[in-house]
Amino acid sequence: DGLYSNILDALDTIASHERVPDHREWETLQRKARRLLRMEKFDELDLMASDLCTKKSRFQDGEWQSVRFYDGLALSYKSSSEDWTKRLELVEQWVKAKPDSVPARLVMARTYWEYAWNARGGSYARDVTSSAWKFFSARLTKAQDVLGDIPVKGRENPEWYRLMLMVLADSQDTKAYHKYLRRAVALETDYDWFDKLTAWYSLPRWYGNAGDWQKVAEAAAARTTTEDGDSFYTRVVWHIWASVDGNNSDIKDDFFG
Repeated sequence: DGLYSNILDALDTIASHERVPDHREWETLQRKARRLLRMEKFDELDLMASDLCTKKSRFQDGEWQSVRFYDGLALSYKSSSEDWTKRLELVEQWVKAKPDSVPARLVMARTYWEYAWNARGGSYARDVTSSAWKFFSARLTKAQDVLGDIPVKGRENPEWYRLMLMVLADSQDTKAYHKYLRRAVALETDYDWFDKLTAWYSLPRWYGNAGDWQKVAEAAAARTTTEDGDSFYTRVVWHIWASVDGNNSDIKDDFFG
């Protein structure tokens, strides 16, 4: 028992050593982005977003830094009404100050997507009121309109496609989802969030059947075998495992097999 405990302690130490630096880097990047937004440093935000996108910067674990940039600027759907009022006003100021800024409009679209979930809440669909569904739909439409207003050249950004896929999935427009998914993968085949989202929406709780999400992960690994392959598969699996309870019936059968 003592030896077994020592082995577990050693593994925990190794895991912590490997994991923490990346997470600290995530937090550092996100804190910087949030600080710039609070201070209304819109030029600096645009430069930061452009630099991350152009360089295709990634963390050691393969996570795209641009993903963490935009996630860091997202307001949680559980935020208060006062917080939502302030955030919407701030994002509007960014767009007004920088009307040609693609990052500003991407953040605005993400804000309305989160705001839609603020109206819906995290309850099961059967427990959501008709009024909440109405606001949910209207805000999703607003998010999609903001994305649609971005000039075609500005859409050559994987984050534009990630947001569009999120909106289309929640709008239950699966035909459009797969059309844009094909375009997204053609634009940036290594942007693993396209596959993470598709795997998530392929769970039985959404639009898939048992085993469908694994097929998404396997196809992603085959598509990226030259550069990422199995590590790409792993990141998709991590996402599913982290997004649902490990004992959830959607994934528990032969998960590690």
